[in-house]
Amino acid sequence: MWDSHVIPLYTQKAVAQTKHGIWQRVVTAVVKICAVSARCVGRVLHVTWRQGDTALGGQLAAVVTQVEQASGQPVELVGGDRSALAQEVLEAFDRRGTGLVVWADDTPTVRQVVAEVPQSAFVDGEYAVVRRADGQRIRRLKTRLADLPAPAINARGYCCRTIVVEDVRSGHRAAFHAVGRPTVGRSARALLTVLRGKQAAEEEFKQGRAQGADAFCGGAITSALVRARPTEAETATLCTHARRLKARWRLNLSERGSAVGRWRRGDLTKRALNDLLTGIRRRRQRIVADWRLAEELIRWGRTGIVPASQSLP
Repeated sequence: MWDSHVIPLYTQKAVAQTKHGIWQRVVTAVVKICAVSARCVGRVLHVTWRQGDTALGGQLAAVVTQVEQASGQPVELVGGDRSALAQEVLEAFDRRGTGLVVWADDTPTVRQVVAEVPQSAFVDGEYAVVRRADGQRIRRLKTRLADLPAPAINARGYCCRTIVVEDVRSGHRAAFHAVGRPTVGRSARALLTVLRGKQAAEEEFKQGRAQGADAFCGGAITSALVRARPTEAETATLCTHARRLKARWRLNLSERGSAVGRWRRGDLTKRALNDLLTGIRRRRQRIVADWRLAEELIRWGRTGIVPASQSLP
């Protein structure tokens, strides 16, 4: 997943201004470029700071190369925002064999392509789980997808695979492009899932900015964030932590059984039971994720085998 982050800077210094720098001394001076892993959600693979006049597309290939060097594994698929969209970038990723999925720009050519797609070309895409008035949860169709093999996407006549996403309720259509060998065997729905994950990373950036996480714009920013092999003392602490997580997992299972028993005795309504089970299930998912990570780190500390969730040191 990939996204850029813009930080407004108040300064009297002569800083390169972009189209965003329009309010007196407020200029877009620094851009935070962050690459996030899709396999281990929320795990940062790369962080850099650039001047505001630096185009994201020009940095994309270099950052992918640095992530590959830091992780020791090839980058298979990249999800990007439309700020990374350019014909040169699409052609570069197609040549290097790395998949790139990027939202389309709102140009006259793309708008015409999107508008001309017939309804018969769309298939069911994403579903949303909603609750009816009686409390029952149902799946409701959210978006429909049309997979276009190779339409022209700009005035220069460049053609590439384009997927059109149509909102079922509003009828609004948006498009994204997919290039590179890893995208060939993937369905339109799978590629859209990559971009949804990119949107989740973007929301995380915005939340961190609202909480003041970007108040610091200096210091040593490393190009790859990795952890070292757990020491013997850390491994012992992790063993204790893993045992506690296992006890919490068993307690969570008993909590679920207790809630079901209360419903069967008539102490809870079906809706109240579903709400309880949702919270219990979410806590269990967090416990299992933490438990697996602890086990992987313990194995790493004892055997030296680096888990897949960690970059090679």
